[in-house]
Amino acid sequence: MNIKVKMLTLLCSTMFAVSTFAKAEFTESDFYWDSKISPYKEIIIKGVNKVHRENSKCKDIDPSSAYISGSKGTKANPVFYVTCGKDFDVFNVFFSKSDVENDKEMKAASHINKNTAVDLCESYAKSHTVHPSTLNFSKFYDLSVNEHANGRTTVVSSFSAKNSYNLELKYNIKCLLDAKGLIEADILERNKKIIFESFT
Repeated sequence: MNIKVKMLTLLCSTMFAVSTFAKAEFTESDFYWDSKISPYKEIIIKGVNKVHRENSKCKDIDPSSAYISGSKGTKANPVFYVTCGKDFDVFNVFFSKSDVENDKEMKAASHINKNTAVDLCESYAKSHTVHPSTLNFSKFYDLSVNEHANGRTTVVSSFSAKNSYNLELKYNIKCLLDAKGLIEADILERNKKIIFESFT
């Protein structure tokens, strides 16, 4: 029985390796086509292959997810996307018709410096307290900085500050950033959400 299990495991591993890594170039049959994207087959196939080759975070890529963006681009220069990553860390990479035609490099998005990310998150907390001088931002015990494959960074921490009644309260804070700076921030007092602000 153990031998059979081992053989089955080896077979599954081999099948997975072939389906994931053996294909160096995606072709038309790897994609899902409908009337909206069929006119752009050549652009989409070239774009997805460029993303797969040039974006170091897109070695796991689903070509069948490639589609046209409904919110980005123009009729003359449409924007497309494809899904990269696996498990809980999946993200979309966007590219335009002109990106492909001009052979624009599609490398992975860079992350903001971690220290800068923490400083920006602290500055946001300070700007949303009644008495900024009383703010004590945790940069050790409660601090967590996570970089995501799509180029974004999450900062999670806590801080204390005095309110208008001169009472010191403790808050949790979560900031989302990219290489350009702060995207959004969320501040909670215990289990009650009190502030949410988006910069996009």
